[in-house]
Amino acid sequence: MISVTDLTLDETLRPEAAIWTYGSRWAEARTLVRAGSDAHIDTPPHDADDLMFEVQYQDRDGLAYVGFGRGEGRQPDLAALVDQLADLLRDGRGMPDALDTASHVTGAGSLTFDTLEMGVAGLWLEEARMQRQPGEALAAFIARAGRVYDHALAEPVVLEAIATAPNVWIAFQVSRDDGTGHRLDPERLWAVATGPLGLSDDREG
Repeated sequence: MISVTDLTLDETLRPEAAIWTYGSRWAEARTLVRAGSDAHIDTPPHDADDLMFEVQYQDRDGLAYVGFGRGEGRQPDLAALVDQLADLLRDGRGMPDALDTASHVTGAGSLTFDTLEMGVAGLWLEEARMQRQPGEALAAFIARAGRVYDHALAEPVVLEAIATAPNVWIAFQVSRDDGTGHRLDPERLWAVATGPLGLSDDREG
């Protein structure tokens, strides 16, 4: 498990967009708002338990994002939540602020991420996903990832730390585009797992 206090986040990153979808159908995601604009580009037509949002960032290694699902509590109301996310973009607030917003919206309090999962950004349901198994060494997890993602992909491969109850996640790109597509970068995966996510580097033992 990863506590929110284990995270080491680059506070200088500024958000680029907030997006939304229903039921993890990220291939159909719509843009709520982009940085540099107060305009709401595309607002969800209705509130729902399976409505999900992500606030997206770009660092020097690619995509990063914070996401959350509405769930059953649905506080605040949808209009107020849309305004909160627009404020995050307008004010250029970093990933810690986005996590704070996700925590308050979902009523999570202090977040604990209990699942480590890899998948393809934007194609979460369409492409292969894999989870770190209980007791699995980080080195073994990364070796297994190399076998699963051993080919070029149309979108970035990301590593997500997920708090399943409530549904909050944080993710970082772990692939590089070599011109033919996105390919898993094991060193980038190590760097994300042991850096921002604060996991122990067990390569030595």
